[in-house]
Amino acid sequence: MNAVPRTAILLLACAACAPAATGEIVRERRVVSQVAAPWPGSLRAWVAAVAPFEDGGECRVYADGRDRIVVLLFKGPAPEERSVALTVDAQGKVLGYSDVRGNLYRGTRPRTSVTVDLEGNTSTAENEHGGARGTPGMTMGSAAEAMDLENLGTPRRMIEMVKRRCMGGGN
Repeated sequence: MNAVPRTAILLLACAACAPAATGEIVRERRVVSQVAAPWPGSLRAWVAAVAPFEDGGECRVYADGRDRIVVLLFKGPAPEERSVALTVDAQGKVLGYSDVRGNLYRGTRPRTSVTVDLEGNTSTAENEHGGARGTPGMTMGSAAEAMDLENLGTPRRMIEMVKRRCMGGGN
């Protein structure tokens, strides 16, 4: 009998997220843990379904509690896009990195996602709908291992690019 990969997503709800007294509705959902059957390989051997591209780019900044999310959004060959995002604390320290390429909104086109949790020293690389173009599924490794891998889009270099272009080179 073949084992079927399973994914479990745990969502938290909080009292502070309940409707405010003014009638305003506040909703917040965060994925706390996502467990998936990883591709049995290394980050170094993983092949992206959607190759990185970095022409142009537009900066966006979003509040996320005490932190902020700094995004550099690239328009690639239509209809592909690339979103490179940093989670940054109030002092400007980079806590996390995300690089999503291809179909940013989950659909049936190829999508590649690379994440690096600098605080937890973990990283993931995942392809969705990649067909023969990339490594199927997901693989995991350490943040230290992922930072300079070209096949992941070179996270360290991209972090510096986002800091330089969207944060004035600082912090």
